[in-house]
Amino acid sequence: MRRAEALRLIREQSAFHDATQTIISSGHKRQQIVTREDKVGMIARELVLDLKQAVKQDELTLSYQPKHDAGGAIIGVEALIRWQHPRYGFVSPLMIITLAEDSGVIHSLGRWVIEQSCACKSRWNKLGYKNLSMAVNVSPIQLTDKDLPNFINKCIGNNGLLAGELELEITESSEIPDDELTDFILDKLSATGVKLAMDDFGMGYSSLLHMRRFQVAAIKIDGSITREVLTNQMNADIVRTIASLGKSQGVQVVAEYVETLEQRQALSNMGCDVFQGYYHSPPLNETDCVAYFLTHQKKVD
Repeated sequence: MRRAEALRLIREQSAFHDATQTIISSGHKRQQIVTREDKVGMIARELVLDLKQAVKQDELTLSYQPKHDAGGAIIGVEALIRWQHPRYGFVSPLMIITLAEDSGVIHSLGRWVIEQSCACKSRWNKLGYKNLSMAVNVSPIQLTDKDLPNFINKCIGNNGLLAGELELEITESSEIPDDELTDFILDKLSATGVKLAMDDFGMGYSSLLHMRRFQVAAIKIDGSITREVLTNQMNADIVRTIASLGKSQGVQVVAEYVETLEQRQALSNMGCDVFQGYYHSPPLNETDCVAYFLTHQKKVD
């Protein structure tokens, strides 16, 4: 589903609708028939090469979207990757992750995000915001890197953080490996005190299996479910079921894509604990986040 959506975004981003393209080769022009799918593939390959360079040359940025508890206080943020491509403009995070996973860039990209997020959290701690958590998305492919726990521990230590300040949101962008290495990595991460969360949680078999398999501190309900809780009774029932499951397991239930007060109130009444979305705030850069903290969070000395 995520890959299909990413390909759709590439089609839109390319803005090419002609069936032909003029190609310059060896100083001569020649006409070549290029289908839209060919164009999508060409653009994807170009973006992969550019993404590798962007990671190496520090051309990516992070934005941070606040999370609020039921009382309205901010309790943490989620780090979200941003890339302004010189030719294609804004590249969506979904497209970035899909390209990175398919090309193998996800390991270096993922480490960059963790490094930058820990450094940012350290700067916020010095301003007095020690009680806010920093959530970082982790691809299942990164869970094949046996050195990942050591790398994360090093980032935490170098920035003077406590392990519990960092939360890893495991995405289901690709299948989570069911093997001893992945279990070892997740157990090692949990043992350090780093919080684990399941992103895009639904009522599918895989979500329930992963919740049982991992020692998760939180589950984030899939946005396709939370978006329509006011208009779709089945979605509302699913949210109630997930919230009940979370409470029975002592797991925090997070609702994302919260865009209106009415939606937020409904999700709260259904049992959700934490709320994230444009109703509270869009993703903000580091400086704007501090300004946001000033009005929504007390400092901790």
